[in-house]
Amino acid sequence: MKLIRLLALIFLFFGYLLFLLPNTFAQEFKYQVEEERLLKDRGGELIISIDQIEFRAKEEKNSLKWNYHEIELVQLDSPTEIKIWSYHDQAWILGRDKRFTFKVTAPLLDKYLIDFLRSRLERPFVISFSEDKQETSIAEIAVKHFHRMGGCQGILKIYSDHLDFTTSSGQDSRSWLWKEIKSINRSGEWELEVLTYENMVGGSKRSYHFALKTPLAEQVYEQIWQKIYPSTALAK
Repeated sequence: MKLIRLLALIFLFFGYLLFLLPNTFAQEFKYQVEEERLLKDRGGELIISIDQIEFRAKEEKNSLKWNYHEIELVQLDSPTEIKIWSYHDQAWILGRDKRFTFKVTAPLLDKYLIDFLRSRLERPFVISFSEDKQETSIAEIAVKHFHRMGGCQGILKIYSDHLDFTTSSGQDSRSWLWKEIKSINRSGEWELEVLTYENMVGGSKRSYHFALKTPLAEQVYEQIWQKIYPSTALAK
C-alpha cells in the first residue's frame, strides 16, 4: 500500500513539473497572437516548429507560413512581441524588407523558445530583452545608451558566450550571442559601439553607442574582440 502511494506521489510530482515547463522539451511552440495591422489586427495562432514558422489566422485566407530559409531576421522585442522579417520588399516603403509583427497573448516567449530558435536559424536573430541567465559575468559596466534623442541608463554585462544590456525598466534591454554582433568599435576607454544585425529603415543595421561610466579594462576588451573576431589579433 505504501509503495502504491509513493508511486502515485512520484507520478503527480512529475506531472506537475511537466505542467510548469510545457515547452522544455517541445519541438513545437504554440502561441495565441494578434498580428498588427494598419487598420485592424488579426487574431490567430503562431506555431514555431522544426521546419517553419506558421501563422494560422482565424480566417484561413489570412494565414502565413515561412520556412526558415525564407526568413531574414527573427526579432523578439519582449516576452509578448515577436517580429518576422522576410526577404520580400515592403510595398509602400522603398528598400525596406517586409516585416510581420505579432503581439503574444499566451503563453509568454521564454528561454526555451530562444534556445530552440537558435538551433533552427542559421542567421543571427535579435532579442530585445535580457535572458536573465544564472551565470557569473566576466565584467559589468554602468553605461548610458545614446538614442537619436536623449538616452537611457543601464548596465553592460559581459559573459563568456554573450553580451547583455539591461535597464531597470526592461525597456531597451538587449541580449546578443557573440555571433549575433556584426562588429564592435572602441573610442578610448570611455566609449563602445556595438553594430548588430538588427534591421533599420533603408536596409542598414542598427548600431548601439554606449558611454561607459567606468573605463573598459584592456584585458576585457581583448576578450570581447576575440569572441567577435576569433581569427584576428587585436592591434596594439
